[in-house]
Amino acid sequence: MAETKKRQFKLFGLWAYEKEARWLEAMAARGWRLEKVRLFFYEFVEAEPQDLLYYIDLKFAGKATDAEYEAIFKDAGWNLVCSSGLWRYFVTVPGNKYANVYSDNDSLLKKFRALVLVHITSLVLLLTNLSILSKRIALAQNLFLELLMLLVFLLFITLASSLLKLIGIVARLNRGVRE
Repeated sequence: MAETKKRQFKLFGLWAYEKEARWLEAMAARGWRLEKVRLFFYEFVEAEPQDLLYYIDLKFAGKATDAEYEAIFKDAGWNLVCSSGLWRYFVTVPGNKYANVYSDNDSLLKKFRALVLVHITSLVLLLTNLSILSKRIALAQNLFLELLMLLVFLLFITLASSLLKLIGIVARLNRGVRE
């Protein structure tokens, strides 16, 4: 019998990784086990409904290799489900004594500061693109370029809004308040 698969589109802000994990847990409880994530598309395989815990972590290039990084999670009872860009999707069962992956504010603060840096870099690149597009549009009216500029501008606004949320999270973590 062939596996039943399901593909679903869902948007989450970068700061909302815990909300995304709760949604994946609800999908598992309804009998849909996560298999793959590509951008905002989630692929599931039909399975027996299960009570699972998901954790989504941002893996930057750093001291630990991918194998070392994944081994740390595996040693704590978390299994890698899939990767999507810099994001890693892990799963474990309830009752895992290491269910709280980031148990201290310093680790969370480091993670969210890295997200802020990614946002700032992306915003600078988008601002550069907006500048180039506006100069090209001024030289020659082109509907395609105008639509492209609108899309880049909307992406810029979305990222700027996301950055403000992340800055708020970092400020709360700096005060010692956990998310």
